[in-house]
Amino acid sequence: MTVFQGTYFAAGSTESIPATMTFVVGSGLRLAVNSLNEATFQENEFRIEPELGNTPRIIRFDDGSIFETTEHQKFKAFEKQLKGKNLPSIISFLESSWRTALLSVAAVAIFCILFFLYGIPAIAASVAEVVPQSMRVKMSNESMDIMHASKLLGSTSLTSTRQEELKELFFNALAESGFAEASQYDYKLSFRSSTALGKNAFALPSGEVVFTDDLIEACTDEEILAVMLHEIAHVELQHGIRSVIQNAGLLVIISLAIGDANGVSSLVSALPTLLAESHYSQKFEIEADSFSCQYLEKLGYRTTALAGALKSIHEGVPDMPLEDILSTHPSLKARLDNIEKRTTLSWE
Repeated sequence: MTVFQGTYFAAGSTESIPATMTFVVGSGLRLAVNSLNEATFQENEFRIEPELGNTPRIIRFDDGSIFETTEHQKFKAFEKQLKGKNLPSIISFLESSWRTALLSVAAVAIFCILFFLYGIPAIAASVAEVVPQSMRVKMSNESMDIMHASKLLGSTSLTSTRQEELKELFFNALAESGFAEASQYDYKLSFRSSTALGKNAFALPSGEVVFTDDLIEACTDEEILAVMLHEIAHVELQHGIRSVIQNAGLLVIISLAIGDANGVSSLVSALPTLLAESHYSQKFEIEADSFSCQYLEKLGYRTTALAGALKSIHEGVPDMPLEDILSTHPSLKARLDNIEKRTTLSWE
């Protein structure tokens, strides 16, 4: 039998009442308040709060009342006699050991790092797949409006004949590679002038692919096709939405998952900057390059066409030695090396 003194608080009351607690194995816990009123509780009718330093030990009863005591040694003797005695002792050990605390902090830090490196990208990929096409179209259209309003894009100077030739090349490639059949994307090829972007191309989540006049003038049709396939990869793998989601974090992930308009607006506002600065991750760019190589071969073209296009795009742009480490965009050398050693991609 274990007996200890303490204070009793009735449910919903702040009045403290002296009380005595007696525990006999097999007979339950007997509470005596003012030595007059007594009640007996079985182990499933009360809950013990974990030990926290030298603060009073607390027992919470199912009716909302509380008993607390500062007789720690007697309370520990009482705990050891309970059927579920291991849980409080384990919690007490974890809270009192500085080594365990440090290990816990390290474990949380490692979890956070792994979550941001692998968890968020995995979640972003899953969310991007289920975003409705109507939402992709809305984001894409609003992104184009923003880029036009900011004078980032202007009207094309390409002749209508040249535009039609390139559109035929684009849609033939889509058909021959199999992406035009039952596609969930609204593929469209557009042309714009842009001093800011120079020789460039980008893909919108809806399926619209945009080429600048400078890029068209700098490349052969075979090289243009290679870039088209690269941009189709960005659409098929939804690199745009995934990149913005990963950059924005969990807030946008949750917003897209539940269809929150404010979260979508945040995504729309971030897309133009991402597209203009080509801030896809190194992994996404290498993935899209490999995709392009794979389908160039499938369509009977040389994979060197993509290398030629990349050289034209990077012409006059210094390839910094630390770019692979410091930039989100892979260096030209890294991309050319990838094209040379990889002509197919297991991206599925």
